[in-house]
Amino acid sequence: MKKVTERFSDRVDDYAKYRPSYPDDLYRFIRQEFLKKGGPKLIADIGSGTGISSVFFLEEGHAVFGVEPNDAMRARSESLLSEYTGYRAVKGKAESTTLIDGICDLVFCAQSFHWFDVKSALKEFKRILAKNGKVLLVWNDRNTDDSPFSKEYEEFIKRHAIDYESVNHKRIDLKFLKQHIPQKIESREFPNSQELDEEGLMGRVLSSSYMPRKNDEGYTPMAADLKELFTRHSFGGKVTITYTTRLYYFTVNEK
Repeated sequence: MKKVTERFSDRVDDYAKYRPSYPDDLYRFIRQEFLKKGGPKLIADIGSGTGISSVFFLEEGHAVFGVEPNDAMRARSESLLSEYTGYRAVKGKAESTTLIDGICDLVFCAQSFHWFDVKSALKEFKRILAKNGKVLLVWNDRNTDDSPFSKEYEEFIKRHAIDYESVNHKRIDLKFLKQHIPQKIESREFPNSQELDEEGLMGRVLSSSYMPRKNDEGYTPMAADLKELFTRHSFGGKVTITYTTRLYYFTVNEK
């Protein structure tokens, strides 16, 4: 099995193209609650991948350290975000970012915190954050039972996945976080969705580290199964994956 930091090395193209973005309501809330006061912020986007979540902060005029241990993902973020002078890709991990003490105003972890060693990562976040620094944890949590397609797509994933249950981020919920984080945790939920044609649905599947790749033994039956699923549920040449985007946030180094 690949190390965690290498799991997405051969999935970069599909990840950059087919992973869902985050809803406008989430960004509106973040802007209002965390970015309005005190001028430009310095953000540490931890596990930044290809930079999907960094774009929002950059377009708002803030500076971003994109901390990413995977070389291929980090290189893609540098390419995709080359127009932003406020972006700096950093080879580091959540547990050892290489950033200096107290440099950041906000730590942002989008679709990444479940890969971290929680105790070590939280210690590192506290080190790199300034006084009253904020930690924001975000996941696009795919809905699995709100439509016939959602239910069958979940069954499809379980049928063909390699290690879905052991790496599924759904195990990180508010109860888990409260057991590991001493600070008061607040949370918000936002609806999100993604419309995909047949090629896009396959790309979305292949962007997940627990699904067979094109050269894997299980790819051919998986592809046939997915095609049949798409044919039965598509409308106007597309299917819709729905998500509940979950935000958890707390303050460290309080004055």
